[in-house]
Amino acid sequence: MPYKITWETKGVYIKWVGKATREENLEANGKIYGDKRYDSLHYQISDILESDTRELTDRDVKVVASLESRAAIWNKHLLVAHLTRDPKLIDQIRMYEKIMADSNWKFGVFGTLEEAREWIRHELNKKTF
Repeated sequence: MPYKITWETKGVYIKWVGKATREENLEANGKIYGDKRYDSLHYQISDILESDTRELTDRDVKVVASLESRAAIWNKHLLVAHLTRDPKLIDQIRMYEKIMADSNWKFGVFGTLEEAREWIRHELNKKTF
């Protein structure tokens, strides 16, 4: 399995390693969205720094985003942090964010876990969602 899900007090951290596929992304999301803790999540961190995403297509991203837009119905206020430095993947994440624009989710792309956690702390302290 190229990912590990770690539940935290107010969120979930997903560490991706090796080759990532749409199917595994959907599988991981299903485990999170199907968990009773999902409704009360405040944030999700997807750490893709050590993952090979070269085979992910724009169509894969659109499929994932369309399913996640439905998940936003049950958790209306989620902070979503993606960790990557890959320019192609950053472009795909921006496309995903545009598809998700009608949700109340907030998004950020970061180069380090520390940057992502600082953003989450800042957003949670604002209590605007």
